[in-house]
Amino acid sequence: MKTCKHCNINVGGEKKHCPLCQSPLVGDASESLWPTAYKLKTASLLWKIFLFIAVSICVAAVFCDYGFMTVEHRHFSHMVVFLAAITVYGTWLYIKSHRSVPRMIFRGTVLVSLILAHFGWYLDLLFKVLDYAIPGIFIAALIANFVFCFIDAGFTEDSFLCIILNILACFVPGIIVKITGRAIPFMWKLTLLLSIISLMGIIIFKGRTLSIELKKRLNI
Repeated sequence: MKTCKHCNINVGGEKKHCPLCQSPLVGDASESLWPTAYKLKTASLLWKIFLFIAVSICVAAVFCDYGFMTVEHRHFSHMVVFLAAITVYGTWLYIKSHRSVPRMIFRGTVLVSLILAHFGWYLDLLFKVLDYAIPGIFIAALIANFVFCFIDAGFTEDSFLCIILNILACFVPGIIVKITGRAIPFMWKLTLLLSIISLMGIIIFKGRTLSIELKKRLNI
């Protein structure tokens, strides 16, 4: 039977991570103590129908874009394919997130940023989107995650990982802008400032919990 060296519990079945702290389990797998839960056929069918509709829309858009339109135009099919792919991927992430609010906020921030960047490139507004819209989204997500970790009684230690990723994600674009030689826009400076403040707040108010979580993640 597998065991968790952090929680000191035995876990039956073939799980790879502890159900309490998400640390990797050690030991040999054993027979599951619980019956296998099969997915409902209705849910599986709905997902297949949703996927079929998304693929059909993409195929129809590409065919119309390159098959029917003979005059010179700005191709729209890649926008349809991109949005369909993001929608399918976002839906799959939502299903897999198990209703973890910090995880959904971070993933939603990344997906919305990708959509806005793609639209900005298509409409020749990429730099305005990168300088104003995307940092605004990251600021909103950062504040939401920071507040959530203090007001939610059921907040888990695993959710700290999403908050730390959100904070680090605010640093990366500013660093890239600096490397390219451009002046860092005001919105990204504000994002960096709030990231540092949020990180200090997490360390001061939740430092012990964060330390435990990092030790579990790093197997220390």
